[in-house]
Amino acid sequence: MADFDAVLTTDIPSTFAISPEISAKVLRTDAGGSPVALEVTFAPGAVWPGEDIHSDSAEAVYVQSGVLRTGVPGTGVNKVDDRCPAGSLVCAEQGTSHQPYSDTGCTLLLFYPDKWKGSAPAV
Repeated sequence: MADFDAVLTTDIPSTFAISPEISAKVLRTDAGGSPVALEVTFAPGAVWPGEDIHSDSAEAVYVQSGVLRTGVPGTGVNKVDDRCPAGSLVCAEQGTSHQPYSDTGCTLLLFYPDKWKGSAPAV
């Protein structure tokens, strides 16, 4: 079935550094090799290097562990601050931007849904 596949993320070996405190593993890519799904790990105190601009796709982030701070006041799960604890789903529309960070460290599953069609596992 061409439109359905599965892969163990542990079988995907390559990780890269976004910054000294943030690493990523590409789980899925589009036909051109651009990431479509990633596992991203923030060390405690890590801040995204610069503004994260969603220019070519919306972004959906599932917080697997720890607490992600979106960097945008009022966008957290309590609608007061920007905290998104484990179990949170954070969605950002295309054209938005922010500078995420984590005081405690966190692990995220990050998806770009507008780039999904025709993508494949990064194994």
